[in-house]
Amino acid sequence: MKTLSPELLEAYKRTKFIVDQPDGGVIIRHGERNHDIDKVLLQHAVRSGAFITAQNPHSQRLSDDENYNRHLALIADIEKQGLPYFTGRGVGAEEWPAEESLFVLGVSRGLASRLGRKLGQFAIVWVETSRAAEVVLC
Repeated sequence: MKTLSPELLEAYKRTKFIVDQPDGGVIIRHGERNHDIDKVLLQHAVRSGAFITAQNPHSQRLSDDENYNRHLALIADIEKQGLPYFTGRGVGAEEWPAEESLFVLGVSRGLASRLGRKLGQFAIVWVETSRAAEVVLC
């Protein structure tokens, strides 16, 4: 079983999670509250959301084609569940390619964690209105 090292967890916490918006991107960071993302949630009448990627499971780099196909499968899964979402990407501070992701609106913390685990991810980013974002282990 793959395990998450303390160094990798710290790298996740330093990552910028960018949510695409019509007027630009909103940046989510672990441990920080973001009033712009609060507005996005409130505009969609939800109190929470999760930033989830299907790319590079267990932080093992896959080919661009594999990552692209995994991302399309994630979109299909989220759409099948009828959950609204925005596209985005996680951009790490280290030399690691940006990972295409989704910011899923109104998803429960439990479902987001289960989805992350199913996708082979160590963590997702959880956001609730009026609270700091947090990296949540799957």
